[in-house]
Amino acid sequence: MKLKTSQRAAADEAWLAGTALLQSGAQGANLVLEAELQRAVHSCRVAGLHRLAAAGYRTLQQLENLHASRSGFRLAGLSWDVYQWLAVAHALRTASDAVDVRWVGEARRGYTDVGSLGLFGLFTEAVASATGYAGVVTYFADTSASVWSLGDVAPGDAGRCRFAYVTPLELGEATVQHRSLSRGGLHLEHARAAANHRLGIGRHLVASVADGLAWTQPPLADLFATSLAAQLERIWAARDEDERRSGDDLVFLRATVEGATSTSLLLRAEQRLLHAVAPSAHAEFAYRQNLDLLSRSVGLGLWLIGRVVLSRPRTLQLLAIWSPDLAVPEDWFGRVNLALDQLLPSHLPGARGASASDAPDTARFDPLLLLARRLEQVLLAGASAASPLAMAGFLRDEADLQRNQLPTAAALLRRLRQAVAEDLPEAWLAARIYLAAAETRLQREAWLA
Repeated sequence: MKLKTSQRAAADEAWLAGTALLQSGAQGANLVLEAELQRAVHSCRVAGLHRLAAAGYRTLQQLENLHASRSGFRLAGLSWDVYQWLAVAHALRTASDAVDVRWVGEARRGYTDVGSLGLFGLFTEAVASATGYAGVVTYFADTSASVWSLGDVAPGDAGRCRFAYVTPLELGEATVQHRSLSRGGLHLEHARAAANHRLGIGRHLVASVADGLAWTQPPLADLFATSLAAQLERIWAARDEDERRSGDDLVFLRATVEGATSTSLLLRAEQRLLHAVAPSAHAEFAYRQNLDLLSRSVGLGLWLIGRVVLSRPRTLQLLAIWSPDLAVPEDWFGRVNLALDQLLPSHLPGARGASASDAPDTARFDPLLLLARRLEQVLLAGASAASPLAMAGFLRDEADLQRNQLPTAAALLRRLRQAVAEDLPEAWLAARIYLAAAETRLQREAWLA
């Protein structure tokens, strides 16, 4: 598409605001600079640069969390958001004529009518965020195996998750618990949903409870029939999307329990040894107790749903399981939502002492960590992070990157060290683009090795 003059002006304004942020550093960003960032985000919204406005808004939220010392602040998250802001602004402002529509993005349309839906419950996940929200999200598949979600998340701590799991939810004239929805069926008329397949509860919604399906029955079984390699391609393709659809980050596998290490449950799937870990260590959730019990049932065949840990090869967060060999209550239908359903030794007739394994941990040396840390230091401290006082550290890291067969990373770090204030944003962005691409390549190779 061809950019309007107003859109190019808004992209320029966003680039200048991002430049000012990098030069001062996130820690030193004052009220004047934050006001500049807010004006740039507003200009992007008015100009219809939706992707740029969204990245700017996330950056402002991260800065607010940083300055307020909130537990929800993540330096890696700030680095990613600033990277997205600068990358999109640079692509828009340097486009010669037409620009790919993906750089512009789409306006969030909120909830729109999706008509009639026949849904079959997959599982329910507990959600407890660092920003003070908690509850549950239930995932469904429709007749074409597309995944949808319905959540009950509100202000509260992790204790609210179990409450939301068993509290009746009103869907039109139907009343049902998330615990039942995760194993049952649902037919919706006049359904509304966001573009990411998140379902809404509107006043015109007509809902009726139906029988669910086993994971072994189509269309649910189709999710588990897709190869791990193909599922990983889908996960990585969705990683860079601003608005991922429900289920885009999930993996559906058939596996066998192989034992445990000190930190994970070992599973064998498609001839690969995988490490399954608990998504959360919070005492309100049953993850750790359930994984410990499962580790004592070596040879147990499982169907599982998990979330890939991109930064650790062959590691996934285990969310739900099904097995015909589990002696769980009948109303569980052999299915366990691992955060919210508590397994007992009697549910695993073949369980015995935990089988320890000498399988190597998936934690590994990251050759790109040196570059990532320097980029984060510059982001936090601004131009002063590359001052003469830091010269020795930069030179040491450049030498280490070269020794680890990463000459491009070493050259980009050198460019960052040598950049004067006005050149800093482009030097930082070039190194961050390389880091994102290299991390993705290494992660994918490690997972599929």
